[in-house]
Amino acid sequence: MILKGKTLNDLLGAEINTLLSDCQVFLTENIDNSIPLTIILVEKFAPSFNADLQTSLEQKLESFLNKYYSPQATLFLGTACENEEFNSQDTIARLFESLQGNPTLILESEITANSLSLSLAYWGLNETEYSYNSILDNYQSAKLKETDYLEKFLLNSRCLIASWILDYYYLDAYGKSPLLPKLLSKLIKVIDSQTEKEQILEHLVAGYDAIYQKTAPEEPKLIPQLYLELATVLIDLERRDLAKKLVQSSFKTWLKLNGSGSFARRDLLDKISDRLSDSDRKYLKKLNKIYHRLNEPAQAKLVEQYLRQVKASQQLIYWQESMFKMPIFRGKIY
Repeated sequence: MILKGKTLNDLLGAEINTLLSDCQVFLTENIDNSIPLTIILVEKFAPSFNADLQTSLEQKLESFLNKYYSPQATLFLGTACENEEFNSQDTIARLFESLQGNPTLILESEITANSLSLSLAYWGLNETEYSYNSILDNYQSAKLKETDYLEKFLLNSRCLIASWILDYYYLDAYGKSPLLPKLLSKLIKVIDSQTEKEQILEHLVAGYDAIYQKTAPEEPKLIPQLYLELATVLIDLERRDLAKKLVQSSFKTWLKLNGSGSFARRDLLDKISDRLSDSDRKYLKKLNKIYHRLNEPAQAKLVEQYLRQVKASQQLIYWQESMFKMPIFRGKIY
């Protein structure tokens, strides 16, 4: 949903609280009363930039958000600022003061004749401070002068950043699984610079690692699986170095959940093998496959030992239960 015609002065004025309140009542009816993330675009474009392209980019970002995150997930204000109104962190500080209490993402794009820069500001529910980060700083490519390439690059970059923050917000506040790992390969392929692509991936991985660690105590069963999902995508993108770190974090989190902080404890299995759930067994099988893909035979062997002992323990439990169902054990024992 885009609220058109809103300028920076509108956002900084008294109208904002009523505006957000009215929209939240409308937007939260079908999603368990969760509060939508407000997304504001700040576009500092050269005077020669195509105005129709600017409108198209805004509409396509809205369509992407509605398709993958549903209209109820975001309060999309669209372009809120003109060049002369916006002074980066000074103005963001004022927006934070005005919008504090409403989770907000500010996507700042600056395009000159030869370069592109992307930054973001973000704060979650009732946070006392905001974060401000540069994602791309003075990115230069001859292709930026090509309208089709510029549109795809800027749109995909915005979709990446918005998805990352939406995932962060909804996992942190409501325990909802991230969506971006499923979209990452498609969105990042338009970036032709390997350096910039790696920089974006490293930002994303660091961000997901931080939120996974933060939410692990509240979502202990979910987090090991989420680490593996993202690691699988990174293997496909040929970033095995990042994937290995995530897999290690996944296994450590799973071990800690089951009573151990060490990979090497064999006695752990004696304690937990008879109470592992189906999801635990599926997790170990997936982990084993990923270790093989990463060419980590020692770790794969350890996980295979876990699986064998789990299977043996389950067979023993099944045998014991079957025995006690036999007629000889059903009568009274004198």
